[in-house]
Amino acid sequence: MPSWVTNLPLPAVGAGIVLLGIAVAVVGLLCVRRLLPLDLLAFHHDITGAWFQVVGTLYAVLLAFIVITVWQRYEGLTSTVELEAANVLELFRDTREYPPELHESLAAALHAYVTAVIGDEWDAMSRGAESATAQTAFEHLWHTYRQLPVHDDRELAAQIETMRRMNDLAANRHLRLLRSRSKIPPVLWLGLLGGALLTMVFSYFFGARSTALQIFLTAGFAATVSLFIFVIVILDAPFAGANPVSREPFRRALRVMAAEGP
Repeated sequence: MPSWVTNLPLPAVGAGIVLLGIAVAVVGLLCVRRLLPLDLLAFHHDITGAWFQVVGTLYAVLLAFIVITVWQRYEGLTSTVELEAANVLELFRDTREYPPELHESLAAALHAYVTAVIGDEWDAMSRGAESATAQTAFEHLWHTYRQLPVHDDRELAAQIETMRRMNDLAANRHLRLLRSRSKIPPVLWLGLLGGALLTMVFSYFFGARSTALQIFLTAGFAATVSLFIFVIVILDAPFAGANPVSREPFRRALRVMAAEGP
């Protein structure tokens, strides 16, 4: 899906997709009603009804599969962001185990990393990229921790625990960046949109005596399918558009770090 679509306000994206779906469905229905007489459609209701049930069931399975897939990915990204921010806070609190001069340099490096993630990397991820500023801050953080002196068993234990948390931070950062670029494969978009079109076409072969009633039913069916497609479009762009993954875990980490002092 083009990025300019997901960057529109959420109500505009939703209304646009639903109205487009309804318009296409109703125009198609009116064309079929002009080409095929009502008596012919009614005569074949038994056959078309069975086929519509099969096609509709298959499409419902595909639609549910895609919705669940994008939702799980969105939830996974949210959890990854929360874990990354939690690791930063744990590392910040662990800095108090070191002498004041080391504590201040470590706290400053952690603060610089979080600030770069919030201020620069989030915008970069919305474009499917990553921030060079955040990467530099992360590498500086690693370098600072690797240079920590170890003089006794207590400092060794602290260093082992700190490096474990740094590895967790690195893993969560890596997953966040990879998943920010993950998209629904084109073949699934083909199945999603093609299946919606095919299912809608099959619904045209039911002839109601009232054209207005059939238009209303068709519009309702199209709106329902379009709403699911809208949900998929929004969740498929987890760092862009009107409903991005929240930066709040990192913002809270900054607030806590500021409240607890350097």
